[in-house]
Amino acid sequence: MFDLDKIVRQNIRELKAYESARSLLNLNDYTLLDSNENPFGSYNRYPDNNYPRLKKYLSKFLDTSRKNIFIGNGSNELIDLMFKIFCNPQKDSIFCFDPTYGIYETYAKIADVNIISEKLDDNHTIKKNSLNEHYKNENLKIIFLCSPNNPTGNIIDKKIIESVLSRFQGVVVVDEAYIDFCIEYSCIDLLEKYKNLIILRTMSKGLGLAGGRIGYALSSKNIINYFSKVCPPYNVSSLNEEAGIKCLKDPILIQKRIELIKNELATMETKLKKIKGIKKVYNSKANFILVKVQDPIGLFEFLVKNKILVRDRSNLVRDSLRLTVGTVPQNKLLLKTIEKYYE
Repeated sequence: MFDLDKIVRQNIRELKAYESARSLLNLNDYTLLDSNENPFGSYNRYPDNNYPRLKKYLSKFLDTSRKNIFIGNGSNELIDLMFKIFCNPQKDSIFCFDPTYGIYETYAKIADVNIISEKLDDNHTIKKNSLNEHYKNENLKIIFLCSPNNPTGNIIDKKIIESVLSRFQGVVVVDEAYIDFCIEYSCIDLLEKYKNLIILRTMSKGLGLAGGRIGYALSSKNIINYFSKVCPPYNVSSLNEEAGIKCLKDPILIQKRIELIKNELATMETKLKKIKGIKKVYNSKANFILVKVQDPIGLFEFLVKNKILVRDRSNLVRDSLRLTVGTVPQNKLLLKTIEKYYE
């Protein structure tokens, strides 16, 4: 049975979350002279550390309780906080599949935490019995599952995710950064059942707010409380909070843009398969396409020469480039330039 307090670092269990005097009061009609702020300007006050307005709109957008939401300065900050909550340096471990989002490994190295990794199969799916030998490892604190996976674009079968959640006594993180493009595959419906589940989301991808740096975690109230303990105060600016709220106020526009991207993704997949230099187009549920190509270095350099920037992912998947879906003119230019290279 999952025991949260057992896997949280002892010093974090004993830590008290930062609280300002304001967080304990209803501030209507108060004269605010407590935080050494400049009395002039439109954004002269510190933000509310709990971000209740942003949580209100996110709660409505997600159809979930705001008590199960924690706001971060991008989802990368939340990954960093998880290492602080759960992982003892030079002792504990995290698990992730290969290839996947590289920031898990980066933060593990910063935190001086061991990394256990296993290769996905040739179709970038999880091999049968992959995790069996690791479930009883008492020093394994976090399993990261990225779905849709970056850089491959495929989803993880929810039955596999549920199996991991039910068998593992640590925390399972399902990174849903790209889930807005395939919302039907979200694990948000599993939150009530599995108290060891943390879902990571971002407003950078489907909601188009990468410059705003707003990420959020969805989890049990008890895990959310631990995020509050280790997070630095005022981690999201009032400016970014306002940008997030403005975005969430127009869900129809959000969905319209997502559908445009999905349609363009399908069009690009079809056209890429007809280009002779493209060896394979991997199926994607995200807003990007991973392609296996002839001469990836040459094609990458040719695209750069033509002022088109894509991502060379050959270090993760042999001979591959990752192509982000852009606007219709941008996608046409990309396809035309690739065709020109292979003429």
